[in-house]
Amino acid sequence: MLRLTLAIFSLLLPLPLLVTFQTLWFWKATLIVGEYGHRLAVLTALLAIGCWRGKEVLATVLASTATLVLLTPLLTALLLARDLPAQMTAAFGHAESGAPLSLKDLLLGFGAARVTPTEHRLPDTDAGVSRRLLLFPAASDQPQPAPIIFVIHGGGWQNGSAEEFPEWSSQWAAEGYAVVSLEYRLAPKWTWPAPLEDVRDALAYVKAHAEEWHVDASRIVLLGRSAGGQIATAAAVQLRDPAIRGVISLYAPADMVFARRFADPEDVLDSFKLIRQYMGGEPEALPELYQSASATLTADAACPPVLLIHGQRDILVWQLQSRRLAEHLRQKGVAHHFLDLPWATHALDYPLYGPSSQLLRYAMRSFLKSRLGQAAEARLPN
Repeated sequence: MLRLTLAIFSLLLPLPLLVTFQTLWFWKATLIVGEYGHRLAVLTALLAIGCWRGKEVLATVLASTATLVLLTPLLTALLLARDLPAQMTAAFGHAESGAPLSLKDLLLGFGAARVTPTEHRLPDTDAGVSRRLLLFPAASDQPQPAPIIFVIHGGGWQNGSAEEFPEWSSQWAAEGYAVVSLEYRLAPKWTWPAPLEDVRDALAYVKAHAEEWHVDASRIVLLGRSAGGQIATAAAVQLRDPAIRGVISLYAPADMVFARRFADPEDVLDSFKLIRQYMGGEPEALPELYQSASATLTADAACPPVLLIHGQRDILVWQLQSRRLAEHLRQKGVAHHFLDLPWATHALDYPLYGPSSQLLRYAMRSFLKSRLGQAAEARLPN
């Protein structure tokens, strides 16, 4: 009876992969199950074996079903990994050697060594606002300046900081890239295009200090998560800076008119209020601002190559945002790749060694080397 009860409850574990609820706790549960389901499957598999040995047929079936569903993200990731090298070569002319997925890291990977950043401040705005930059220096003693990954944080345009996901910034610093993370002005006090101006000012600041920081300010890739992805893609289009060699957008909106059209005050983020506060009003009153904030509406053939990553189970930013941007880039002849992850949700890269992060890491390495060239790799100490 105990095994049957446990088997019944085991079916609750993969539930976030099968249904969707518009709540923050369910989003977090979806993230955990999607990225750690293969580890949870070890427990349900042991339960299934115990039930089978106890000749409890129903309990065995239930626990085995839970195991199979929990393994779905991993099995799907293995299928995507098989085709990813060819896709990256087709899109950007380069694919990393080695496998996109490591089973060892999937089971045993937990943390990562960190690089200690240095803090810098941009010159104050006319209104006297100070903006921070964090520099994660490239962990390399090579003589050539390091190319730059310029990170723009998420947080719904109202929250977030330059410290976002330090493990990832350290990862790229360990591989020879300098990582610059910007803390831009936040809504509702500041509206678009204030973040665009912050990116412009930050890029100018980095260029002015390139020699001091030992970085190559002519080789920059913008990386934005969520709200930061909207800023990154719009900045690449609006600034037209030749130093921006590419853009990486993770689970981000790219069409603010489309986002406002489908905004719902009853959803997880109250997107109706969020967008209105960030943009400063409605699209009908501010058409030019909404246009300039939307890469899907403004990107042309001069747009630098774009790598898009989004999960189909994202309840915070509709996956259709990235899909529509990918289609627009295709029509304009812009090199791009859309890494579409069926099991994944918002913040899919937070679990550093989940299937989403591993595929992302492979795609990013391929993209970065295609756009910035070979960085001088240097490993962090254990």
